[in-house]
Amino acid sequence: MKVKVFAVVAVLSIALLAACGGGGGEADSGGSNSATIDVVMNDIFYGEAQGDAVSWTVPAGATVTVNLDNRGALEHNFAIVNSGETVPEPFDVSTNSDILFWDSGLNSAGESSSVAIQAPTEAGTYTVICTDAGHYPQMQGELVVEG
Repeated sequence: MKVKVFAVVAVLSIALLAACGGGGGEADSGGSNSATIDVVMNDIFYGEAQGDAVSWTVPAGATVTVNLDNRGALEHNFAIVNSGETVPEPFDVSTNSDILFWDSGLNSAGESSSVAIQAPTEAGTYTVICTDAGHYPQMQGELVVEG
């Protein structure tokens, strides 16, 4: 009888330890080579409230999952401007797309999507804009790339 009880306790202990293993670390288990950012898009601003300064931070060269949530009634996007570039006003994507590092493409009203991109390899602060006609400069933020 003692052997059976010991065997049951041993098996349960092993199962419990196995279930608890690997729990250390942060919620984003991707490590320093990956990141996730959540981008909320409204009419016509990024973030939860108009007037808030909006910033996202990622490691240089990381694979970044960009979660886009268009809560507005208009089309919006998330475009990263190349380092050192000045965004002209008004911004016209047909003539100024060469200053963009990356553009998510337009999300329809109410649409959510996710895409993986490679962050810039050069550390710095990058301007982020919505390229839909008339949305910039009201709809902008910054991407901080840490190296």
